[in-house]
Amino acid sequence: LIGKLCKQLIRMKIKGCKAITDDGLEEFSKVCGPLKKFSCVSCGFGAQGLNAILRHCKALEDLAVKRLRRLLDSPEAIVAGKCKLLRLSLKDLFHAQLFGALLTSSRHLHTLILSRNPGHWDPLFEIVMDHLPKLTEIHLESLRLGDRGLQAISRCSELEVFYLIKSSDSSDDGLCAIANGCRKLKKLHLDDRKSNGIGDRGLLSVASKCTELQELVLIGVNVTTTSLGLIASNCVGLERMALCNSEAVGDAELSCIAEKCLSLKKLCIKNCPISDHGLELFASGCPNLSKVKVKKCTNVTFTSASWLQMNRASLIISLDSSSPGAEEDERGEINIEEDERVIRTPTTVWCSRSPLLKNKLVLAAESFLRRFSKPS
Repeated sequence: LIGKLCKQLIRMKIKGCKAITDDGLEEFSKVCGPLKKFSCVSCGFGAQGLNAILRHCKALEDLAVKRLRRLLDSPEAIVAGKCKLLRLSLKDLFHAQLFGALLTSSRHLHTLILSRNPGHWDPLFEIVMDHLPKLTEIHLESLRLGDRGLQAISRCSELEVFYLIKSSDSSDDGLCAIANGCRKLKKLHLDDRKSNGIGDRGLLSVASKCTELQELVLIGVNVTTTSLGLIASNCVGLERMALCNSEAVGDAELSCIAEKCLSLKKLCIKNCPISDHGLELFASGCPNLSKVKVKKCTNVTFTSASWLQMNRASLIISLDSSSPGAEEDERGEINIEEDERVIRTPTTVWCSRSPLLKNKLVLAAESFLRRFSKPS
């Protein structure tokens, strides 16, 4: 009924619809309008229904599948129809390798997202990556992926965005292959808390080959001044950086950043052994810096944050002094592209750029005190 009445339907997301079967989804696909985006989470259909969507929805560009348990009932390969997929997202699927045929046929694909899908992915990547010449963005999270898979990804010479989150078997060798083959990288996010195999050697290769880098996020990576210095010298357009959960990041690394990262605009430091001295270095370093966020760094006090704010009034400083054991988000991801609004919490140092707002706050405080100082 929805397919027949909504003739201009272009986006559809269904979640927890256990009553929708393969037959029902096939009937919908035959009568729906110019559907471009289809997303399903925890539904009651399987491979047959997805194949019907791919076969009949010729305008489909974006397909997102999450927790589709019925794929186990009939392990039928997912094949491409007449549509030209541009984006594919597969999350929490036990048989995600069934989409291998779809990947090899999606030559127009530019974004691939794979998250928490069991199985060994190296052999599949070695097969499909030669068939994805236009791939520019890859997000990989909690996959069993080793250096063989990363070497296969390195054949995507147009890659600009690469997220490697909690990969189990990756090392510096795989990252060196990525740097050598994907020299147009602009965003690189690495979370190495699971394998602990990435360090200075891989990052030195990134610094030497990926000179167009604009955003770098390192979580659990033992980065030192050796690689940071070369990244700052070669990647002159680097504007956003986050360093998190690393015992190797201290005041010496902050000194290197403050001295050499001239284009840096946003910096996030989380759960690293830095001190007040390291934070105070940004009073004169990084001339284009507009925001510094410090979280779970127990050696940094509000005294240094206040001093930095006084000496560099245009800089927005966000300081969270909570303990390292505080609750984190589900995936531990760091967002360094957030807007300029600062949450006003008791553990945040913030400064508005508007003198008028400061005057209003002072007047409001004086009025409040006068009201309570009057004799009853």
